[in-house]
Amino acid sequence: MITERDLWDAIKETEQQRDSYAKCQKLATYYTLLNYLYPLDDGRSYDTAPETMIGDYGETDFLSSVSGREASEVWRLMDELMSTLQIVYPRLYDGVMRKLNTKY
Repeated sequence: MITERDLWDAIKETEQQRDSYAKCQKLATYYTLLNYLYPLDDGRSYDTAPETMIGDYGETDFLSSVSGREASEVWRLMDELMSTLQIVYPRLYDGVMRKLNTKY
């Protein structure tokens, strides 16, 4: 059986290809399978990720690991990490907090 993760990986890979009719056909097939095999109970479609899911923001190990995950779970884990960082490496913690509070 095709797993939901396999379909999302195929979609991600296909979206990286140059635009073409073949690309559109593949994406339509993947999204159709996704909707058929893994329907959402609340009536939303898979054509856009639910707002609670983390998107694909890059290719680092961390960003690849959190892509497609529930944001609340990732934020809970990051909060634990920041609390530990504040105790073990307070200067590093302060630097991260300074960056977060700086407008880009």
